[in-house]
Amino acid sequence: MKRTNIYIDEEQLRLLKHVAVEEGSSFTELVRKALQQFLESYAERGNRSSVEENWNQRMERLLTRIHERAPIFSSDEAEADVTAASDEVRRDKAHASRSR
Repeated sequence: MKRTNIYIDEEQLRLLKHVAVEEGSSFTELVRKALQQFLESYAERGNRSSVEENWNQRMERLLTRIHERAPIFSSDEAEADVTAASDEVRRDKAHASRSR
């Protein structure tokens, strides 16, 4: 083990010493346990990131497969479809207003 110094406020020190007495351990053991729990929690959060990254990679592969299977339209074809749909809506609205 390596010796180190840390600065904590007096209230934290008082509470930690109190907890150490209640736990039947030394102040130093309590601090080591707390640090160990923090480091384990930190490592778990890191693993969650890799799980999320794995999920994102799987989603990207799925979307790629979907795009590969979908029919590919040129921009001219897409524009023609949009124009035709717009024209149809205009005709329907005009017909509805004449019918009133």
